[in-house]
Amino acid sequence: MEDPKIMKYFKEVETSNSMNDSNIQKKVNKDSASTIEIDSDLKIEKGALLIPEIGNKLCCPFPIIAKALLLYHRFMKVCPENKRKPDCIAAGVLSISIKLCDHDIKLKKIILEFYYLFQNKKHFQEPATVNQPSYERLKKMNHNLVLIQHYIYNALSYNLECEIAHEIVLPYLEQLQATSDVDKSTVAYLCCTTMKLLSTFYFCRKCIQYTAKELAMACLHFAFISSGSEVHSFKAVLKREIAAVEDLGKLNDIVDDMILVSDVSTLSIT
Repeated sequence: MEDPKIMKYFKEVETSNSMNDSNIQKKVNKDSASTIEIDSDLKIEKGALLIPEIGNKLCCPFPIIAKALLLYHRFMKVCPENKRKPDCIAAGVLSISIKLCDHDIKLKKIILEFYYLFQNKKHFQEPATVNQPSYERLKKMNHNLVLIQHYIYNALSYNLECEIAHEIVLPYLEQLQATSDVDKSTVAYLCCTTMKLLSTFYFCRKCIQYTAKELAMACLHFAFISSGSEVHSFKAVLKREIAAVEDLGKLNDIVDDMILVSDVSTLSIT
């Protein structure tokens, strides 16, 4: 049975694809500001948005960014009154996630990307015109980042395990991409929309209320309902997975939250 909220979301995404960015923003601002009430755990914090922004500049693969977001939300939950700036915590969790994933990015490079970002925003300069910090300042920033890392380690009691839903969902989407009897544009549209829904949800704190498996199954449930009748082989695989879920209502609730976060992601930044 088609979920009306999911189908409404797909129709809105399809409509927005034919609009330019400024018109989309105006439409979302007008519609969302007047009709949407959003829970605080579904709001997107500025610190969380810094993680993918810097992570993409550093060419971090998605597991690093997703795990850094999980660490960020877990830290903010246990230390809501911490006095450190969001960019400091974002730098701390991103550097920890890079280390956890054994990715070869030096602390200096992480520090400089955050430094350049805020110098650009402060002085409205092009990246090429921003001077590098002095040796002493860079040394101090490096020391401060190490201190922040240890602060986060202690706050989380050194529990840094982060299973992310993307790693569960991707094999199914790869299987969909390998399906020969489905239009490629339909496949690309479904894969991109599903991954966008999942990735955006990691920007809000509510993502840590669920296991990676629950988030993954919610996305697969979304894909199952949205894939249409022509994707027979893919739907057969998803049907077996979803049939094993005991609480289908919970999956619907998660999908509803994901759609809400995706709808208001440009508005609910605190």
